[in-house]
Parts: sequence; structure tokens; C-alpha cells
Amino acid sequence: SSEVALIKGICTLLAQKELLDFIKKYVPTESKIDWSQPKPELSLRKFIGTGMHLARPHPPLAVALLYAKGDYLQYVLPSLNAILYNISATNIADNLPKLLNTPVSLQQHGIRAAFF
Repeated sequence: SSEVALIKGICTLLAQKELLDFIKKYVPTESKIDWSQPKPELSLRKFIGTGMHLARPHPPLAVALLYAKGDYLQYVLPSLNAILYNISATNIADNLPKLLNTPVSLQQHGIRAAFF
């Protein structure tokens, strides 16, 4: 769809500071998706979560974790896995407590990253 192409383009072309500002602007406030919210806003949140890993350099893990909650976790998993796969061992050690202090649905990905 056109929203997917738009988000892919934004994630690929924006400088890191502008991209982080854009990503943070649409961080979900609730863990449950409110299906009554306007479709463009809902689509933006879902596609940002799915496509933020396309940015170079990757957004910080802390930014991806802002989207990794509740119903939005399924959309951010591709980005989260890509960021975890490419993160340095030192950063994993620094971020492991953040990953382990999350719901079990997200903890398993942190544990896998720690022992990968």
C-alpha cells in the first residue's frame, strides 16, 4: 500500500535525528490498539514499527522498545529482531536489564539476543 511505501521511504531517507523525532511522535500511548482511531494514524504506527529497522544507522533499541508493547509488539518484531541482531555485545549487556523487565512476550526475544 502507499502507507508502507511512504514509511519505507521516510525510514530510508531521513537523517537519524529527524527520523527519531518522527518515530517518537507516533509512539503508541496505549498497549491495546484502539481500532476506532483514524485509519491513517493507526497505519502509521503499525508501519513505523515494522519499518524502522530500514534506517541506517538503526534506531536505538530504546526507541524500538517504545513500540514493543501489547498489540503493537507483533508489528515491531521485525525491527526489534534486526536491531538486536546488529547490536554490539556491549550494547546487549547494557540493554539486557531493559529487555528482562518487560512482559514475557518480549522477554523471550531479549533472552535469545543475549545468547545469540
